[in-house]
Amino acid sequence: MNQSKHRKAKHGKHRRKPPYEGVWNKTKWSFLTSLSTVLGDFVNMAFLAHLGTAAISGVAATAIINFFFVSIDKNGLKAVTGRLVGQSTSDKLANLPPYLQRVKEKAKGNRGEVLVKHITYNSLFSSLLLGLMVGSLAIAFPIQILEWGGAEHTVAVYGAPYFQIIMGCVVFNSIANGLASTLNGLKETKRVTVAAVCMFFTQVTLGFLAVHVFDFGLKGVAWANVTANVVQVVILTRMLYHKGFSSRVSKLLPDWRFLWGTCKEAWPLMFEKLSFQACIASLWHVLQHHGMEVMASQRIANQITLVPLALFTGLYPVITPFVSEYFGNKDYKSIRSFTTGVLLVGTLCCGSVLMVTYFVGPWVTTLLFTDDKSLVEMTQMWLLFLVFTHMSNTALQIVTYSLKAVGSNKIISISSLVSNGTWGISLYMWGSTGNLMLVSSFQVVATLMKLIVLGWFFYTQRWVPKPKIGKIVWFDVKLLQEK
Repeated sequence: MNQSKHRKAKHGKHRRKPPYEGVWNKTKWSFLTSLSTVLGDFVNMAFLAHLGTAAISGVAATAIINFFFVSIDKNGLKAVTGRLVGQSTSDKLANLPPYLQRVKEKAKGNRGEVLVKHITYNSLFSSLLLGLMVGSLAIAFPIQILEWGGAEHTVAVYGAPYFQIIMGCVVFNSIANGLASTLNGLKETKRVTVAAVCMFFTQVTLGFLAVHVFDFGLKGVAWANVTANVVQVVILTRMLYHKGFSSRVSKLLPDWRFLWGTCKEAWPLMFEKLSFQACIASLWHVLQHHGMEVMASQRIANQITLVPLALFTGLYPVITPFVSEYFGNKDYKSIRSFTTGVLLVGTLCCGSVLMVTYFVGPWVTTLLFTDDKSLVEMTQMWLLFLVFTHMSNTALQIVTYSLKAVGSNKIISISSLVSNGTWGISLYMWGSTGNLMLVSSFQVVATLMKLIVLGWFFYTQRWVPKPKIGKIVWFDVKLLQEK
């Protein structure tokens, strides 16, 4: 019996758990979070569809501008702070940037807990600052900003009240992103999901009342969205409070070194998303030249594919805490194994699931959006194109999020400059005169270009930190001198 126990212990000691063990359990909660967000937009579009293509275009134009804000806030600043929270949960607390290394050295007690709280409080301060600044501009110049985003003047005038409410109160969305970033970094995805589901039901209930009971139209749906964001902020705040975070306002005093450091790290990520959204805005401007029906059908097709796509976008927030924790422990082999497993399963499943939308898309379009035959046929055409677009983009995002989690932001911005630059030039040269499907295929080509560059960088392990040989040698010489 003793020999048997010894044998089991010996084999158990060398047994290595798969690095992606537990990620699928976290993904189911993250999927529900993504699904709640996507369904909220989907239901909004269904509520407003009876108002005509002008209402759909007005909401779409607001969404484009909101994407620019999300590129700076959620995909830029919050991506950096989320990675830092994940690193702060590691045992070794390695590979921290200098502005956090200083905080770690001064910390008393649990250094990881001190780092997480420091990151969170400063993230909330940047959310307040950015949200109030963007909200003020949105309220003051709604039509000008919508036209800058690619909307025609008539669409900008019609959608201006909706835009003022949504973007004027964007500070609540920014705060919610900051709180959710911390909880995701702590692998508390279930708590984030609870808040997102509550937000969804609030949004749907109030949106239904605003449109079908009180007939408030665009403004009613906008206020329903803002109220839902406030509910989400309250729930997330209570969750962090129960995890030991203080509710005192004095804790929001900024660390300017931290804020400047995160901005510098986030800039390449902001450039990546902003350049992408600039190309999307250019594409939508091109679609408007082909007719209002083309733009409306593309928007409907995009909404239909986003519902099943939420399953795979739910992977992205889960990647960061796992990879960043491995990075903090210098476990580089697990990072590669983790990313490869998620990449293969995620991409293949994405293509299989999205093909279903091509066959059920016309039925969904007729049931929820419009029964115009030409619009339904055009929507199905877009659905086939979006299957390949989203499948390639899923593979790209998995690799990109892994590189973000190890702080390899420069290669992301360089690849974005090449791919999105090529895409933007192609739209400028052939957008207005070229074939519609040829113009749309530029996005797939740009995505594949970027995937090749980032895949090469990741699998050649150029992201692994190089040892600082000079400092090690100097330290050894100093020890010898002392001896």
